[in-house]
Amino acid sequence: AIKIFKTFLASKLPRNGGRIGGPRATGITFEECLHILRKINHELNDGKECADVLFDHLFGEEKWIVTADEFLTKFLRNKQHERNVTIDDVHKQFGELNSMVLSGGTQRVGKDGKADRTAIDRTAWREHLMSRQNDVFDPEKQRLDVSTLGRPLTE
Repeated sequence: AIKIFKTFLASKLPRNGGRIGGPRATGITFEECLHILRKINHELNDGKECADVLFDHLFGEEKWIVTADEFLTKFLRNKQHERNVTIDDVHKQFGELNSMVLSGGTQRVGKDGKADRTAIDRTAWREHLMSRQNDVFDPEKQRLDVSTLGRPLTE
């Protein structure tokens, strides 16, 4: 990763020996930074996308489909430490994910003809990572809880 970064800087900032700073150097742009990060990710993960690397780590490289039980246990409880999520919550979310055909995925349908609520594939996994349900912003956690202000901040 460091070699990729240094090589990129040397090619973009040759007048300063590849170092950011100095009298005339302006650094790198946001787009150049993204380019470096993508290149590092590509080389470190053998060209796999981050979502696939995480899926492989959690559920196994050979798997294409993950069940609701595995998702609840391995991802929501063990990885994200979500304790108040139930299997019914996962089934509901899987039903929503499987009712959409996004990113070239195929719609998974259960025996009843409705969207499958028991499992998702890698494509639906990627959609989950970008979904509102996986959003880290939780307005409830942003509210001031006066009961937690029992002692000064300096203690």
